[in-house]
Amino acid sequence: MITELTKEQEEMIPKYVEMGIKIGLATGPEMDEPKVRELTDKHREICGVPKAETFLVYDSPFAAISAHEGLTVYNALYGQHDINWLIFYQFFRAECGLHKETEKIVYLLELAKRTGWMWMNCTTTIVTRRPKFAHFLETKQDTNGTVQTIKVLHNPNGMALEYADGTGIYSLYGTRLSKEYQWLVTENGQYTIERVLTLDNTAIKTLGLRLLGPRALIQVGTAVDEWESPIGGKYVLYEVTINGNNRKYLSGECPSKHEPFCEAVPPDIKTCRAALAWREEEVDLTNYVEPQVRT
Repeated sequence: MITELTKEQEEMIPKYVEMGIKIGLATGPEMDEPKVRELTDKHREICGVPKAETFLVYDSPFAAISAHEGLTVYNALYGQHDINWLIFYQFFRAECGLHKETEKIVYLLELAKRTGWMWMNCTTTIVTRRPKFAHFLETKQDTNGTVQTIKVLHNPNGMALEYADGTGIYSLYGTRLSKEYQWLVTENGQYTIERVLTLDNTAIKTLGLRLLGPRALIQVGTAVDEWESPIGGKYVLYEVTINGNNRKYLSGECPSKHEPFCEAVPPDIKTCRAALAWREEEVDLTNYVEPQVRT
């Protein structure tokens, strides 16, 4: 049993993180089909399953699921998108000598470098190609006081992740858009802020407002209060009239992600500080104490 790592082993961890990210984000639908079939058969063998009688390749998970009854997101092997846990075990296999304990991940790791999602049953192996391309946005994330730069799926002008057959997903700032909200991308530049403000989904509304930018809100709203926090962060409270109803929106920067946000607050709120207190679920403003330090 391993209870601790050596200093040398710890120093190797960033290498595996980098390796895993590279595999997980790789694009390009090209595939060495004979090699992939060989690897899938070897994985089946190590799991005690006979080689596949039928080997099928599809351009995307969407195409495979549409073509075969019983295939779902939940019963797939995720290929390159399984790298988060595969690289974990590969570290212990390569750096700690746990070969027997990690035997079954060997071919899955090699497949992750070459394929997208996969399904295997008693007689058939189905594999899909990696995405044709992916669009990412670099953003900052605050984890326990440590700010890290991460990549999230984002494309305001088309699919954020697209496969060779034209299928894919739409995503803004790392949030996937379901079919009913894809117009935020497909009609980008053609809709008004009023249409965005009528959305019921607060998270999606915030994405739309962020995509339009603060100037769009200024054009239809009135700034009723501005405040700069002594611990950092500028905030503006806007009043907007939509269909005869007065609404309030707080605009500022998220202290943990260091990203701009714009979200609705109750209409009776009159100041940025009151809006922040409500946002932090400290509704009792009498006892509200302003944060002294950002964590």
